[in-house]
Amino acid sequence: MLEGFVEKYSKRLYHLCLKLERDRERADELYQETWLRALKGWDTYDPLQEFYPWITKVCVNSFRTLLKKRAFEGMFLNFMSNEEREYFTDVQKNTHTPDGNDRLNEALKRLDYRKRLVVVLHYYEGYSVKEISSMAGIKEGTVKSRLHLAREELREALEDERL
Repeated sequence: MLEGFVEKYSKRLYHLCLKLERDRERADELYQETWLRALKGWDTYDPLQEFYPWITKVCVNSFRTLLKKRAFEGMFLNFMSNEEREYFTDVQKNTHTPDGNDRLNEALKRLDYRKRLVVVLHYYEGYSVKEISSMAGIKEGTVKSRLHLAREELREALEDERL
C-alpha cells in the first residue's frame, strides 16, 4: 500500500521539500527522512483519511527535526576545520525549481523558516489556516500572523528587485 502512495505522491512531496528547504541537497535529505519516518510510523496512518495531509504532517515534523539538528551542529562550527565548516554553512545558490518563478522562489528562500513553512503549506499546498495549525502544532492566530508578515516580506523583496 505504501509503495502505491510513494509512486502517486513522490513528485508532489519532493516539490514540497524543495519549497521548505533552501537547496537541493537539503531537500533530498528531507524527502528521504519523510519517507523513512512514514515507513516507521505506518501504523499511525488511518486508511480512512486522505494520505497526502498525513504525509505532509510527517514532512513538516521531519523538517522541524532537521532544523533542530542543524542548529545543534552549528554549535560546533568553532571546533571544525574550514572544509567542514563550509560544508555545514554553504547554501547552494543555483537551485532551480520546476515552477519557473525563480524571483519568487529566491524571495521565499530568504524568509525565516517559520514563515516559509506556513506560506508553502497555504499557497503551494492549499491547506487552510486551521489545517496548518494542526500540522505545525501552532495556534491559528500565529499561522495568520506569519502569513501576513511573510506576504509583506515577499512583497518588499519583489518590489526591491524591480528597482
